[in-house]
Amino acid sequence: MSFYRAAKAGLARDTQVKIDSQFDVDEAKKCLYWIAKISGEQIEIRDTDDKVEMADSFYTTLKDGVLLCKLIHTLLPEGHGIDFSKKTFQQTKNLAFELARERERIGMFLNKAQEYGVPVTNLFQTEYLYERTNLVQVCTCIRAIGIE
Repeated sequence: MSFYRAAKAGLARDTQVKIDSQFDVDEAKKCLYWIAKISGEQIEIRDTDDKVEMADSFYTTLKDGVLLCKLIHTLLPEGHGIDFSKKTFQQTKNLAFELARERERIGMFLNKAQEYGVPVTNLFQTEYLYERTNLVQVCTCIRAIGIE
């Protein structure tokens, strides 16, 4: 959860500003529409051209990893998908467990995406989505899945 961290300063701040400036609103919308179409899930996609608003929407839609897991599950051949009966997908009232499960789901998605054939260079680190440090790379990974 990026809001628990101290604000970045100096070179780290400059780097983060540069990464955030590369976020493309239209690309994020395309990714979300494609995920909705492939997974069959109903997703609320904001119709906005504001980078901050769209980045917030993109992040909150994908951060728990469930939608990403549903996407990759529909693309993988039968028997290679994700087992949604695992504890990882069960709701819990304990916040610490829920946060750990969200990270685990993102990790499961990344492992299955690599199994699907997405090059390692197009994957992202769990923290990029979970801590919201590089949503551009998350879009790149989703586009790479669409290409494979």
